[in-house]
Amino acid sequence: MMAPNKKEPPPVNEKDINKRIGATIRIFRLERRIQQKVIAAHLNITAEQFQHMERGDSFITVARLLLINRFMGVSNKEFQIRLRRKLGRRSELFHTNVYSRLSDGLVADFLTIPNKTTRELIRALIRECANE
Repeated sequence: MMAPNKKEPPPVNEKDINKRIGATIRIFRLERRIQQKVIAAHLNITAEQFQHMERGDSFITVARLLLINRFMGVSNKEFQIRLRRKLGRRSELFHTNVYSRLSDGLVADFLTIPNKTTRELIRALIRECANE
């Protein structure tokens, strides 16, 4: 039997990821001195439901995470960078070949759009989303 590879990150489970996402939200919220009940009201949920999200006891949808980030004035890129720090070596789950192949496919598809005006509109939309 071979010795386990020490370079592999420990297994990641959904509960652990939810806890780290919630903790990252909490860090940004505290840095901005925003009360839980204020964000909860913005999301149309109770403060208790928001507390469960911050503790990682509740699943946070991508849509809800985007709303929280936008409300706090946090860019999605900034959030992802901070989350990667919290995950440490586990952040490798964000760096898979699947994402790389998906990106390559999107670029190839984009380049096949024949209408230059349409390409420019899509490019502007992507830039706007990236700046959020």
